[in-house]
Amino acid sequence: SSGDHGLPVVIDWRAGATVPGWLTSDSTRRPGLVTVDDLSATLAEVGGVDGSGVDGAEIDPGEARRISPERTVENRRYLTELSSTVTHLLPVLAGVLLLGAAVVALVVGRAYLGTPRRRVRDLARGARTGQRALLAPTGQRALLGPAGLRAVLAILLVGASAPAGAYLAALSRWWVHPVPVVAASVSTAVATVAVALAAWFGARALAPDRWRLGTALAAVTWAVLTLDGLTGTTLQQGSVLGASDAVGARYYGFGNLTFSVYAASALALAAGLAARAIAARATSRAVSAVAVVGLVTVVVDGWPGFGADVGGILALVPGFVVLALGVLGRSVTVRRVLAGLGLAVAIVVVVGLIDWAGPGPASHLGRFVERLVQGQAWGVLGGKASDAWATVANPGGALATAVVVAVALALVGPRRPAVVDRAYEAWPLLRQVLVAVVVVAVLGTVLNDSGIAIA
Repeated sequence: SSGDHGLPVVIDWRAGATVPGWLTSDSTRRPGLVTVDDLSATLAEVGGVDGSGVDGAEIDPGEARRISPERTVENRRYLTELSSTVTHLLPVLAGVLLLGAAVVALVVGRAYLGTPRRRVRDLARGARTGQRALLAPTGQRALLGPAGLRAVLAILLVGASAPAGAYLAALSRWWVHPVPVVAASVSTAVATVAVALAAWFGARALAPDRWRLGTALAAVTWAVLTLDGLTGTTLQQGSVLGASDAVGARYYGFGNLTFSVYAASALALAAGLAARAIAARATSRAVSAVAVVGLVTVVVDGWPGFGADVGGILALVPGFVVLALGVLGRSVTVRRVLAGLGLAVAIVVVVGLIDWAGPGPASHLGRFVERLVQGQAWGVLGGKASDAWATVANPGGALATAVVVAVALALVGPRRPAVVDRAYEAWPLLRQVLVAVVVVAVLGTVLNDSGIAIA
């Protein structure tokens, strides 16, 4: 029924066919998966009707299906279990992460409000001279004691490791287990702890600085998604953070949630590497680190054969331009952000033309160029704008928007709290990377149909 997010069965019986195959199409690029629009496009092709206005591609029998009918039914049941479980578990994962953030905010907030102003100023001064920002010098009372600091650090580390853990959990093939919800939850938890431990031990191998744990964790997350993007995004297809096949938002490439995680980890990794280079008085090396990480990220996220994410290119390029300006000590102005956006548009145009004119099946971008040539692009843009607005025009979306705006203003706004400025004094490039994150979040929200979910 229309209210169920299920995967109905499609059978294409063709006269003369001798070997059963998995139905596929250029819309999904996945054997055994087609869309309703593909049915319309196929009927139009068979009936000799103009199907240029249909958002779909002709269904093809695809590669041979060399398993029995019983195994075929079981295989499709597993896919249905995966799609329905992802839809139910995503809010749970988001709720757990928000709860962890709230606990950290409560602990640190109570410690800050319960500490005399003079002591806080002393701590900030100690941070600027290389001492820990949350620990007092020997013999003095700390804003957070060693136990409190370890607890806060553990919660933040596990929470920040959860996205990479959610993708790596797909390696367990949790959807084939008798109770997929439990299997997915356990697999995600185990993978999250593994990512946290990898980041922790990776950080211990680096020279001490404030960025080393953040750099190690960002590197693990970024590497996981980079490899997934280069190898067909199979991890995303089996992740709680992936796009559910039943919902039909994305069948290949990077979905918008994956883009959000990838962008944040890439900016944090680039900033961490740049901060270490600046500490060694190697500004050119710092800019090179930002450029290399940015280039790889844009290619993996946006190239049609990898992430195939058009909006990602438009948001990422200005973000990395802003971070590079920060590394060079230049101010971020509206004109420079718009220049970065113009560069992103130029890249999208070039990639789109290559995708459209190439010999293989076109991705979303190539099909959009085709619509542009046919004069039908405004309908596509209008639909995406409507979808993005729908994420805000409801009570939950409005609340999420208010929270995101409040956090952004508290971090990079002109009237941000004094404690944030003290953190900027203690952490090199922290303000610059947060400005870049806000730029990517705003552009990603405006330019993608997931809207406020990206921010």
